[in-house]
Amino acid sequence: MLFWLGIANAQLLPNVLMIVADDFGVDQLSCFGATNAAPTPNIDALATTGMRFTSAYMNPACSPSRGAMLTGRFAFRNGLTQSLPYQAPGIAPGEIMLPTPLAAMGYSTALIGKWHLGSRYGNWTPNLFGWPHFAGVMEGGIADYYQYPKVIDGTATIVNRYATTDQVDDALAWIRGQSGQWCLVLSLCAPHSPYHVPPATLHTENLTGLNPAANPLPFHRAMIEALDSEIGRLLAGLSTTTLARTNVIFSGDNGTDNVVVQPPQVPSHGKGSLYTDGIHVPLIVRGPAVAVPGSTSSALISGVDLFPTILQLCGSTYPLGVPQANPIDGRSFVPLLNGTATAIRNHVYSEITGTPWGEGVTAIDVTHSLIRYSRVMPQHEEFYNHSVDPLQTNNLLLQPMSTTDMSAYQRLVGCISAIRPCGWVTTYGTGCGGSNGLLQVRAQTMPNLGNDFYLQVVNQNTSAPFIFTALGFSDQVHGAMQLPFDLTLVGMPTCSLYSSVDAFIWMESLSGFGVLPLPNAQHLLGLQMYLQSFAYDFGVNAANLLTSHGLRCVLGNL
Repeated sequence: MLFWLGIANAQLLPNVLMIVADDFGVDQLSCFGATNAAPTPNIDALATTGMRFTSAYMNPACSPSRGAMLTGRFAFRNGLTQSLPYQAPGIAPGEIMLPTPLAAMGYSTALIGKWHLGSRYGNWTPNLFGWPHFAGVMEGGIADYYQYPKVIDGTATIVNRYATTDQVDDALAWIRGQSGQWCLVLSLCAPHSPYHVPPATLHTENLTGLNPAANPLPFHRAMIEALDSEIGRLLAGLSTTTLARTNVIFSGDNGTDNVVVQPPQVPSHGKGSLYTDGIHVPLIVRGPAVAVPGSTSSALISGVDLFPTILQLCGSTYPLGVPQANPIDGRSFVPLLNGTATAIRNHVYSEITGTPWGEGVTAIDVTHSLIRYSRVMPQHEEFYNHSVDPLQTNNLLLQPMSTTDMSAYQRLVGCISAIRPCGWVTTYGTGCGGSNGLLQVRAQTMPNLGNDFYLQVVNQNTSAPFIFTALGFSDQVHGAMQLPFDLTLVGMPTCSLYSSVDAFIWMESLSGFGVLPLPNAQHLLGLQMYLQSFAYDFGVNAANLLTSHGLRCVLGNL
C-alpha cells in the first residue's frame, strides 16, 4: 500500500529521535516537580531548551502504551490491552505502524530497545510490522541487565554488557549510518526492574552493602541516573548539524513501579492502575519544531497523539485519502509546539486488562477523572477532582456532588461511551438483610452483546432451596405499580422491588452464580435492562424472601 505524495524538498525534512523510558512516571523527574528525584541533568536540559508537557497520559502498562504510541490507535483497536505475557501473539495483523507512512516520505526508520508488542511472527515480528531495522528485546523485560537476549532483524543472540549502554551504542551506530532523513525510536529497558547496579561511571549513588531485594529505591535511582547519563552520551554523539535538525521526544510509557513509589504518592496508584499516577508520564520535545524553547504546556496529551505528531513533523499527510478501516485516534500536537493552539483535545482515554489492580477504563479532563473498574476488583466507578485532589483519595461518588462535579461526571461518562460503547453496570437501591447479612448481587463480567453475562448473589443463605434474579426493562413501573415498590405489605419489611419483572435467571444456590447469554444483535446496543435478585431465607420474614439492590445494566460491545 502506498502512502504517498511526492517527496519534494526532502532534504529539508527534520529527523525524529523518540526516547521512551520504561516504568517512568512524572514523580521521577525534578523538572516535573518531583522532590528528592535522582539527578537527571540531561533530561532536565531537554526540558529547559524544549517544550515540557505537564498533562501527558499513557496506558497503565508497557504493551498498551507502546502500541498506542506506534499506531495512533486505542488499545482495544490494536489488540494490545494488557502487558503481554511471554510469546503472546500481541499486536493485531494489519496494524499500520510508524515506519510504513514514513517510508513514503523517504525516511529511514529503526526501532532499538524494547519491543513487547508480541511474537506473532516469531523474532521477525517487528520487521514484518514495517521496521526495516530492529535491535532489542522482544519480551517485556530482561532478567539481567548485564546478560540479556537480543534480537537483531530476526536473529537471536546473547549480549553480555549493560543493557542501557548497549542500546544507546546501537542507536548511535544506526544514526551515524544514515545519509538522509531518519526516525529512530529508542525504547529503553531502564529503569524497569530488576534493579541492578549500573556501571559506576554512570551514577553517583552509594550502593555499598545494600540489597535491592530489601531496599530497591537507591538502585532504582542509580538506574535513572545511568539512563540519563546514556541519554547525554547519545545526544553528545550527534553532530551539531544533525542535532539542529532533529526533534527529540522524551517520554515515559506508564507510571512508576509501585515498589519504588515514594510518598506522597500512593504505591497502589502506580504502574498497572488506572489512577493518574499509573498513567501520568513526562513528555518533552526539543528541536526545530518548538517555537518557544523552555516553554511549558498543560494541554491534555494522549499516548495515541505521538503517532500523528511524528508523522506531521516529518511532513506526512497520512492518513488523508486512505480508507479508514483502521481509524486513527490520535491528534497531532504540532500546533502546540509551534504556538498556533493551546489545546488539541478536551479529554484523554486510557484502559487496561490483565492486571491485579483492576481492569477497566478511565477518562480524564483538565479537572476531573472517572475510573470504571469492570473486572478483578469488584465492578465499580470512582470519580475525582484531580485539580484539587491530585492523589485521588476523595471519591466524589461516595458523597453528594456539587452541580459542577455532577456536570463533569456526566461529561466523562459521555466521553467513555463515545469512544467505546462497552457494557456497563451500576447499582441502585438497597437490599434487605437476612441470616447472612445484606443480600447483594454483583456483575462478574460486563453485559456485552454476543457474550455470557455472569452474575453472583452474595450473603445468601447457602442452604436456600432457590435463588433467582428478576430481569426487567423498567425501573419506573411494573404493571400498574410505581417503582420502587415497598414490599412490606407482602410480608417483606425493609425490602423493595426495584425492577419490572419480565423474565427470570435461576442462580446456583450454594455459589450464587448465574449466567445470562446475550445475543449478538447490534440493534440492542445501548439497551438498558434492570436486575434484582431474590433468595429464600426461612423465617427471615413472613414471605421467607429477601431482595437485593438493583442493577442498572447497559448493553454494549467488547
